[in-house]
Amino acid sequence: MKRLLPIGVFTLFLSACSQADDGNMIQSKELTDEEQYYLGFGLDQAGILDVESFDDEFDTFSFVVNFYEKGEKIEEKSGPNGLQEGDFAETDDIVYGLRSDDEDQIDFFTGTTSEPEQADTINSQTMTVPIELPFSFDQKASTQVQQIKPKSNEMSPLILMHSGNSLSSHWFEKEELSKIIEQENRVVVIGLRFD
Repeated sequence: MKRLLPIGVFTLFLSACSQADDGNMIQSKELTDEEQYYLGFGLDQAGILDVESFDDEFDTFSFVVNFYEKGEKIEEKSGPNGLQEGDFAETDDIVYGLRSDDEDQIDFFTGTTSEPEQADTINSQTMTVPIELPFSFDQKASTQVQQIKPKSNEMSPLILMHSGNSLSSHWFEKEELSKIIEQENRVVVIGLRFD
């Protein structure tokens, strides 16, 4: 019995920690295979973030794209440069997608959905933004996250595109992302900033 007590306390502690983490994360919306197929059709990366279920309050969000070359940040593009900004309280879902067929440009798709309280309809807003790359990729790899941890006035990474072979299952964490930026010749990070 004495041996089971520490195991039980440890299990409760882990359970509490994992629940606390989930409350601070915006999860990807669960989609059927058919929904996922159509969402990602023709795109390299695509997803829907379930903002409605997120506990914390922010006023606004904006998409941000950072470009790095040889370990140095060379450019940032955000809302005023044509990328979507939105009112956090009026948004249920944030939709995003990336197509990178062209060697000197990426197409970034964004959108939001919301359900007005007094109506039986869903409002949606979408836009496609062609983003010129400040460099060309000879080869590239990309990946995306399934959940993000928003931090006030700081970018939360969604999509990573880079020129080489770096692999990390936790690339979105600050230390891991810094390593990839240092190791790779060219890196593009697309994310969301919450204010």
